[in-house]
Amino acid sequence: MGTYAQRVTPTQIIHGEQNVVNTLLQIISNAKYKIDTCVDYTRPYLAVHIKQLREVFLNAKKRGIKVRYLTEINKENLYYCKQLLTMVDELRHLAGIKGNFYVTDEEYGAPSTYHEKGRSAELMIYSHLREVVEHQQYIFESIWNTSTSAERKIKEIESEDDIVLGITQVIDSPLRIQELF
Repeated sequence: MGTYAQRVTPTQIIHGEQNVVNTLLQIISNAKYKIDTCVDYTRPYLAVHIKQLREVFLNAKKRGIKVRYLTEINKENLYYCKQLLTMVDELRHLAGIKGNFYVTDEEYGAPSTYHEKGRSAELMIYSHLREVVEHQQYIFESIWNTSTSAERKIKEIESEDDIVLGITQVIDSPLRIQELF
């Protein structure tokens, strides 16, 4: 199971900032095919600044693991998101993300959202229970499919005229169509 932490039960709560970081390192290191990350706008800073985390992402990418990273890209984290573009296969934007989770082919970790800015979480839910992992993979795919490319959002933020690029949506609800009309 890796060198970072021991696993006893399929689902558990991890306590302590260093234990959370070590468990995330293990989850990413153990990935065989993919790593999907969905985090709030404060987390790109940590992915870039925590050396071990940055290195484990880069190592996973070198091993051919598909790394997808979903966050809210804004002026505050733009620099770190640009750095992430070199560390992951795909970076996407979704406004208003609340919560954090990492899901691979076999493991799931959800660091708490209650943390000091610039610090890792002190608490995390971890699971390698197949049903939990599959459920979180489904949730990630659903969110991912509604997100925007990082390149598009970065271009929007960097434009001098504050141009907001339009989005295309398929609206199935006749009531919603009438509301928008």
